[in-house]
Amino acid sequence: MAQGGNGIDLGTVYQLLSEVAQTVRGHSSRLDTIDHRLDDLTVAHICPNCGRAGALRPQVVWFGEMPLGLDAIYQVLAQCKVFVSIGTSGSVEPAASFVEEARRAGAHTVELNLEPSHSASLFAERIYGPASKIVSEYVAKVING
Repeated sequence: MAQGGNGIDLGTVYQLLSEVAQTVRGHSSRLDTIDHRLDDLTVAHICPNCGRAGALRPQVVWFGEMPLGLDAIYQVLAQCKVFVSIGTSGSVEPAASFVEEARRAGAHTVELNLEPSHSASLFAERIYGPASKIVSEYVAKVING
């Protein structure tokens, strides 16, 4: 496994990013099940859980909903070494408190955002600008040390 110059296990980072990408691309008719399809979602798709057409929804967290696997998220936050927040206001719970959980675990915290979030002061490292520019620059910095 590769390791960045700062000791970050890049194999683990890539695995976590892959899992996040799969979850974001997933669809479900229930909040506790994910159907990992990579094609576009249409009303013609049949739900593998209930068998109905038009019942699938994008696997995103809308305002007022709780993320799937919240217990697992907190377990990961309690062990994380680096926490990176990208493109968020930092004001919607429960995600707004994730940086505090990561800090309690001793993680290095990074905010990559267009402008400072409501919780900007909680981050050890803050980088601002368009995500299309600063995210790739930050990843390159981590990989190259």
